[in-house]
Amino acid sequence: MIVSWFLARIDKYAATFDGFGTKMFGNNDTSKGYIATKWIVAMNVPMLPVRSYEVMPDEFPDATSRKFDIAPLDDIAWDQVRETIQSKAWVYILGALVLFTLVYLCIWMCDKEGIPNYA
Repeated sequence: MIVSWFLARIDKYAATFDGFGTKMFGNNDTSKGYIATKWIVAMNVPMLPVRSYEVMPDEFPDATSRKFDIAPLDDIAWDQVRETIQSKAWVYILGALVLFTLVYLCIWMCDKEGIPNYA
């Protein structure tokens, strides 16, 4: 996870593959554009904030795409991190319940049937 965070901090852009990678969250307005924070995501759920950026729309976009200039900020926008976590709270709670249920079922199955001895 530390290596992923470091590599994500170096790379300026965000990309995911099958829901895993980095993704931008947030939209706090500034005079030039807005501030977004890049997160490491798993199944598109933000796990660890990496860096905040000021995102500025390109002044002369062509007709086929929207282009943005992004500039890294010195610090992570912690107020935005807090907002992102609060907006995704139900996902974190659901994940914790699923994890707790799986651990409980594994313990229950081992107690019920015993751990097999293949010696």
